[in-house]
Amino acid sequence: MVIAVNWKTGFEIELIAPLGKSRENLARTLARKHNGTVQRFFHPQSEPSKVPGRPTFENLTLGFHWLDADGQNIASFVDDLTLQADFKKQTAPKPGWYRIIADDARLLRLVIRHCEAALSAEDVLKSLTELFGTELLSLPLPNVSLG
Repeated sequence: MVIAVNWKTGFEIELIAPLGKSRENLARTLARKHNGTVQRFFHPQSEPSKVPGRPTFENLTLGFHWLDADGQNIASFVDDLTLQADFKKQTAPKPGWYRIIADDARLLRLVIRHCEAALSAEDVLKSLTELFGTELLSLPLPNVSLG
């Protein structure tokens, strides 16, 4: 007997990209091989906080949907903040990559709803200033060594 499944199914495979590669590279390689495209999106997740009174920080990382020729999502490639072992945590992010951190998941839902993940971090911040009717304030970065 054949049973038709009419709901979304899926599974998770945890992969660590080779040095210099990313989940975006994997999504683009698969999409190219199968006449698809890649769409960048915000992936919500949380991580433990060391700040007293704040058990977790909510954040958005960049994810990548592999879309087929009809625009249907085949797979999503996202970061997993629980994978920590053997990572060089002081390494600078890839150019154009960022994550958005907040202490309130509701703020991040507004980001997902009103901002485009394909935009640069600066343009996402500009979109948020328009949403909240404020101005972007630039502060000098502390002198921090990544090496």
